Amino acid sequence: MLKQRGRVIGTGSLDVRDQVGNSDLGDDQVKTLCFQYDFDDLAGAQGAVTLTSRSDVAQTIPDNAVIVRSYVEGITSPTSGGSATIKVGITGDDDCFIAATAYDNGEYDIATVTEFTAGIPIKTTAAVAVLATIAVADLTAGKFNVWIDYYEGS
Repeated sequence: MLKQRGRVIGTGSLDVRDQVGNSDLGDDQVKTLCFQYDFDDLAGAQGAVTLTSRSDVAQTIPDNAVIVRSYVEGITSPTSGGSATIKVGITGDDDCFIAATAYDNGEYDIATVTEFTAGIPIKTTAAVAVLATIAVADLTAGKFNVWIDYYEGS
């Protein structure tokens, strides 16, 4: 039984439609977006890769966002036939979360959560994409999420 202010408003259990999304939060509350690198969807060629949502949809961090935290969550450890590096950032500042780091140094490993702190906090001046830039050698596998916590700035 679900109650609001002491009265019954429904029965049963909560489901996904009962979740509060970023658009439901006030301006002074932290909002969170998840961006994903998935080798199976985005490949692993050298260069900047625009990360997507976990459902493989394009998304951006909004204009005037004050980014206060970023984390990487390893899902499948990256692999490479060489000594690939990965840096993560946003459009216009492609290493603001982490500078180029060896793909196998542990930051992106399976079941690992690491806070990125390189250029944080940072304020966006336009809507920006989250980028993973692969260099030195191609990746041959890997999957990780980049979680971004931000406030809506003015």
